[in-house]
Amino acid sequence: MADDLVDWENYDALAAEAERAKQSLDDKALAAILKKKVIGQDKVADQITKQLKRRIAQAQLSKGKVEKPLGVFCLAGPPGTGKTYFSKVLAENMYEGKGKLLHLDMTQYAQGHSKTSLIGSPQGYVGGSGSLTGGLEANPKYIVLLDEFEKAHAEVHKIFLTAWNDGFITDAHSGKKVSTTQALFMLTTNAAWEQLLEIEKSMKDDPAQRNRAVVETLKQNGFAPEVLSRIDHTFVFEPLDSRGLARVAALEIQGLAKRFSVKVVKIDPKYIFDMVSQERFQGIGIRDLARALEEQLSDPLLEAKQGGSDSVRIGYEDGIPVVEGADEPPVT
Repeated sequence: MADDLVDWENYDALAAEAERAKQSLDDKALAAILKKKVIGQDKVADQITKQLKRRIAQAQLSKGKVEKPLGVFCLAGPPGTGKTYFSKVLAENMYEGKGKLLHLDMTQYAQGHSKTSLIGSPQGYVGGSGSLTGGLEANPKYIVLLDEFEKAHAEVHKIFLTAWNDGFITDAHSGKKVSTTQALFMLTTNAAWEQLLEIEKSMKDDPAQRNRAVVETLKQNGFAPEVLSRIDHTFVFEPLDSRGLARVAALEIQGLAKRFSVKVVKIDPKYIFDMVSQERFQGIGIRDLARALEEQLSDPLLEAKQGGSDSVRIGYEDGIPVVEGADEPPVT
């Protein structure tokens, strides 16, 4: 009887369709997660997730005939605006926890010979597979984050040109061709961010002109033409305003407290306002802000935990944050 309930003639096609549907990207849900965790970059979240949905659909329709990576995206903008963190959140959520992030600090590849650590030592030499080739062989769906890409040596750049153009990269140690067709490459750069922000504002109604201006600006600031020709799109991150910084500060405080196994149930808004209104944190100061919060709150949070408090309130008195247990009456 069970056979009568199954359309065996079309079973393979239906199964394949079901699998494609299961693997498709919910761009709106992913964008919502990114907006919640990466403050002040809602526009970029919408743009990237829409592009990813389109590219994943194209890859599925091509039935394995794709010969290029899922995407090569450049994240440009001021330092400390969440470019690296954006990539990490994307990697955590894009493949329902199955994807991973391969994070490469390109400032460490300023010498030509450093490419061996990416693609492995040549056969006959001491060493093994490279971090890039070995990582992609183990997990083809890596999001490969290339932080401050323009600071790497030109010989290192050539490795990625092959990976992006040919859809594979050869491990020098094993000789294996490692596919890059399921990988997403994310480049970050702080280069010429003020110019790029101005282009983004002044040419927002003319995408073609905007793209040409962005490419020309990056070319003038360390990006080789052959690299720029293989970047699918450049997304420009904006500096945070005071409201955005305040949201970041609250999240940083919660994250810091979590490291001490403490929950923050209330924060005096005057404390956050005073922190984010300081001139040194305006525009591009997220890392400095996080560091200042850690310096001010780490010891009080630790003392609260050691004193038996699992929850705390953070007050503000005479320009100094005051941490007190929330699961016990405040000291008077």
